[in-house]
Amino acid sequence: MPTVSDPGFRLARAAIDAGVPLSVLPGPSAPLVALALSGLPSDRFAFEGFLPRKDGDATRYLQDLATDPHTLIFFESPRRAAATLTRMAEVFGADRAAALCRELTKDYEEVRRGTLGQLAEGCRRRPRRGDDRRRRIRAKRTRRRPRRCRPRARGGRHAPQGRRSRGGRGDGRA
Repeated sequence: MPTVSDPGFRLARAAIDAGVPLSVLPGPSAPLVALALSGLPSDRFAFEGFLPRKDGDATRYLQDLATDPHTLIFFESPRRAAATLTRMAEVFGADRAAALCRELTKDYEEVRRGTLGQLAEGCRRRPRRGDDRRRRIRAKRTRRRPRRCRPRARGGRHAPQGRRSRGGRGDGRA
């Protein structure tokens, strides 16, 4: 994998600066793939995982990391990405270089590079890829009528209508 323990970072950075598409074959861990695609310095980095869910805890956690000069790697839910990037821009500074990597190693992988302020604004303005499609699928699924249930012969459980309930003693034996 380029960028870790070799001069690949300089090569990846040159490709990004020249506008050459950059892709990485899947590796043993998503954070390393994201690091390679980000174009950020890879000589020293730290994987921080998910931020705490509560706003106050997350802000305090980021404040503890604010003076860390290393490249920091985080996991975040797509639904919370915009709020987290906004919080990071406030704590780390809107001009700190960052990359947002989504759906790595898939046909529709997406890597956005810029400052924290630019990425936060981009997430607020532009919906995630596939959101419209997900809404359409969700709308189609909700139009189905729910299956009605009727009580089984024994045990008080419910069986979907149209299936025969098991007769006998109710314990699976005839």
